Amino acid sequence: MAEKNMYWQSISTQGTKGILFDAEGQLICRRDIAHEQIVNEKGWVSHDLDEIYRNTLQVVHDVVTEAGIAKEEIACLGISNQRETSAAWDRKTKRAAGESNRLAMFACGGYL
Repeated sequence: MAEKNMYWQSISTQGTKGILFDAEGQLICRRDIAHEQIVNEKGWVSHDLDEIYRNTLQVVHDVVTEAGIAKEEIACLGISNQRETSAAWDRKTKRAAGESNRLAMFACGGYL
């Protein structure tokens, strides 16, 4: 019987991270891909949702490939995102629905 592993994916304001743990919780491998910080003339930061989607697929592929496991060896999946941005993708085109860039919120010491 194949060993079961745990995969964790985090999409933050800085990038996409994928981490694979074995059944005992030991780190097998990790992959991070930063995404572009798009800053407008007012200093507001946004992210390209299509880039985030591509990075997500790439991180999963890289982690599974580097670990040398089959996808069936992943028993569970944890997903975390930046929580302040919502988005939807078109099932047929695999692209972000509506405007591709979304405004990102960053923790800061003061208020606007």
